[in-house]
Amino acid sequence: MKPFRSLTVLLLAASTSLLAQKPDAPPLAPVPASVTFAPANPSLRAIFLVGDSTAEGYGPLFVPMFDPTKVNVIAAGEGGRSARTYINQGIWERVLKQVRPHDIVLFQMGHNDASPISDTNRCRGDLKGIGEETQEVDNPLTHQHEVVHTFGWYMRQYIRDVQAKGATIIVMSLTPRNLWKDGHIVRDSQGYGGWAATVAKDAHVEFVDINSIIAVHFDELGQEKTTALYKDAVHQTPAGWELYAEWIVSGLRTLPTTSITPLLSAKGKAVPAASN
Repeated sequence: MKPFRSLTVLLLAASTSLLAQKPDAPPLAPVPASVTFAPANPSLRAIFLVGDSTAEGYGPLFVPMFDPTKVNVIAAGEGGRSARTYINQGIWERVLKQVRPHDIVLFQMGHNDASPISDTNRCRGDLKGIGEETQEVDNPLTHQHEVVHTFGWYMRQYIRDVQAKGATIIVMSLTPRNLWKDGHIVRDSQGYGGWAATVAKDAHVEFVDINSIIAVHFDELGQEKTTALYKDAVHQTPAGWELYAEWIVSGLRTLPTTSITPLLSAKGKAVPAASN
């Protein structure tokens, strides 16, 4: 698979410095009440992109891949959130209020779900796996007693909520971290990426393995050029986010049931479907 534009141009825009991740990040500010995730044109169907800071990063570059005369695209990624806190902080409720029959919800989580379940910083982790296990905590941030579920349990909640609205949900795996082994970027096929795939399969909803799709491109680039596209272990430079937007569209174009091709802009249609 070949990148879709000149890597020379993209890499000139990419920062080569790596920013250290802060292990004890401060609590996140709430999403302002003025943010309603309302479609710009209510007469059209909508695509909602739900996720964490990675979806927030490529989201603005994902929007122009679609024709605004045919579909609304709402980039609803929120930095620092997990499958658990996107629900518990009321963000998902705001998004879901706007979802109508025939809309599409793209769901991508996993980067923050391995965080501590109960701490004084972000208190955002969930239980590993896809089972029905629970853990009760007294949340030190909300000062509420809370039952914490598995990553898969929360995913099933999103799926049920979207289907109850008569809309379509497409599950995506998380984006790859800048971790390498034996000359290849490490895939997440056993952890959150694998759990997302299993839950989607069990629920009979479509799944796009963007973790693998992006990783194939990075393997072709090699570690040095790929690292130039990362700001830290997870987040991209603007040039990297633009590549993410294109590569994710390439994955969506492979879906056997939900066709996004008629909704794409000229820029989106110039992106070929992923071949892996």
